[in-house]
Amino acid sequence: MSNTVLSAEEFKEFNTLKLMFKGYMSREINTYFVCGEGGERDRLGLPEYLTVCPAFGSDLSFFYKRVDKDI
Repeated sequence: MSNTVLSAEEFKEFNTLKLMFKGYMSREINTYFVCGEGGERDRLGLPEYLTVCPAFGSDLSFFYKRVDKDI
């Protein structure tokens, strides 16, 4: 097994394929999945916004916004 690190382009492609696979698997097991992201990333690499689809084929999406502190 090789210890070669992925290039930036390969890593981006890997993440795209990973999201596609999660979307496909949600169709098979009828579960939610992250279907979008946006905004700036924090120091942990998490995006400011997430879009979550409750199940494959749903016409509904939920939008979540990261907050720094709970009120």
